[in-house]
Amino acid sequence: MTTTTLSLTCPDDYSLETLCLTHGWRQLRPFHWEEDAGFLRYVLHTGARSVDLLISQAGDTLAVEVTGDSPLAEEERAALKTALTTMLALDRETATIKRLAHKTSEAHATLVAQGAGRLLTAPTAWENAAKTLLTTNCSWVLTRKMAEALCSTAFTEPAPSGRCPFPAPAEVNRFSAEELKTLAPVGYRSVYLKALAHCFVANPGLETLLSGGRLSHGEAGAQISKFKGFGEYARIHLMTLLGFYGEIPVDSVVRGYMKAVHGVTDIPPFLDAQYGDWGANRWWKFKMESMLLGKNFP
Repeated sequence: MTTTTLSLTCPDDYSLETLCLTHGWRQLRPFHWEEDAGFLRYVLHTGARSVDLLISQAGDTLAVEVTGDSPLAEEERAALKTALTTMLALDRETATIKRLAHKTSEAHATLVAQGAGRLLTAPTAWENAAKTLLTTNCSWVLTRKMAEALCSTAFTEPAPSGRCPFPAPAEVNRFSAEELKTLAPVGYRSVYLKALAHCFVANPGLETLLSGGRLSHGEAGAQISKFKGFGEYARIHLMTLLGFYGEIPVDSVVRGYMKAVHGVTDIPPFLDAQYGDWGANRWWKFKMESMLLGKNFP
């Protein structure tokens, strides 16, 4: 077993803790956030094998301890850097969000100075899409159980820790929808998960298309709407994870928040009135509001 430590330079106003606490992806395997220590764990398949990642921040530097059964090859180092840049939002532009925050209030400005404006995501559009599907029509507890079941030796080889990465599309696609039901508590979603995996396998360029940042808001939405099982909530949720912040995904949790905080049940027009002045970043105005009120949620 070999551990290699990689060092990555943080952008300005970067906080690993804020990144992880902004939403619930840190709670879905193979992520694991160690709150007391301020460490983020993840299991990644490099293209050759599964490795354990332990990520921490000291000042303007991120240290990434990579543990595998042998030293990293150069190709693996390149794959790791690409994955880490995406999932840790190291290349995410936040200048517009900072400007809007400073115009809104001192509290918003302080929040972005503490790292708000970047979002922890999975390193692939596939994993973000599959996990989005797992959030539909169920409790967060069940979402976590489904993600944990998919990160198992039934689908992938474990890393040295014994933990498994999230399975690649091909590793899910080799099972039927009925078989998926027996391997993970995905219920009716098995049909949609199978179809999603097949879509990524049958269209090898789809991953790059969705994660490459070349699609417009409308183009991304049109592509995602083709996925079986993706209604309006799932479409907007996945688009948010891909960096499109102009819409707010409304589920039962958001409806409950709007009623409790704002006394609102007619939500669509209220979203425009309350958050519309942030335009293509209105999701961030909504998210920062919930953070400032101490009512943030997954």
